[in-house]
Amino acid sequence: MFPTRNSAVSSRRGFTLIELMIGIALSSMVIAGVFSTYLFVGRHLTRMANTQQLDAGSRVAFALLNQDVSAAIRVTAASGTQLTLVLPPTSPALSRTVAYRYVAPSSSSASDGTLTRTETIDGTATSSVVLRSVGTLSFNYFNTAGAVVSASPVSVKRIELAFAAQTGSAANGTQVIVNNVSARVALRNRSLLQ
Repeated sequence: MFPTRNSAVSSRRGFTLIELMIGIALSSMVIAGVFSTYLFVGRHLTRMANTQQLDAGSRVAFALLNQDVSAAIRVTAASGTQLTLVLPPTSPALSRTVAYRYVAPSSSSASDGTLTRTETIDGTATSSVVLRSVGTLSFNYFNTAGAVVSASPVSVKRIELAFAAQTGSAANGTQVIVNNVSARVALRNRSLLQ
């Protein structure tokens, strides 16, 4: 016997419109979930990379400051945003100074907040940016008793650096702000009686 027309049509039957719409809706939800997870992981990895970048910059800045302050003979200029140290000369005839200068971020200039270190050896200056993207920065000064010094750089025995740096974008959720405070570093080559 030959199959009837009704049985042949029913064996080739496809999905109904309702079944297709439910399948598309479920697929859309799965794709939206995967995409959302992808964005979340991407932002998190960007924040981690930004944090690592700020931490690495902070370590370099603290190491340089520690090295310079520990070797300094005296402080010649001390303010909240600038510090100038006299270092022992590399040879008897040379003079040697190191200056740190903070330039605050400004909307009118291209500066994003930088800490610059300038080493001057016998009149020849070499500058390098130690920190970038610094929102706030202050040098804090202390005497031998641990009291805060604000007026005279002559009585400075210990120096501390505090700053807040940021990178990334708040608009896309990748901004990282790191607040750092160094240990109080002593001027080791300066006598206690000065």
